[in-house]
Amino acid sequence: MKTYKKVYTKREDKVYCDACNGLCTHENFGNEYAVLEALWGYASKSDGKRFDIQLCEDCFYGVLEWIKKRRDSMNLDASEDRFSGSN
Repeated sequence: MKTYKKVYTKREDKVYCDACNGLCTHENFGNEYAVLEALWGYASKSDGKRFDIQLCEDCFYGVLEWIKKRRDSMNLDASEDRFSGSN
C-alpha cells in the first residue's frame, strides 16, 4: 500500500532588478542576475544590517563602472582581474 502526503516546496520563479526593476528572468535560461550582498558585524557602523540586492546585467556593469571610476579618482588601479570578469 502506498500513502501520500502533500509537500509544499518553494522555488525561485522570477527575479527583478532592485535598481531598475527590470526582469532578470530569461524564458529559456532561467534567472540570470548578480547579487550584491553584505552582512555587517560588530565592529562596523552598520552592525547587524544585512543587504541582499539583485542586479540585472546592465545595472551590474553600471555599478562595476562606478567602482572603476571611483578607484581611478583615488589613483588606484582599476584594471585588476576582478574587474575584467576573467575566471
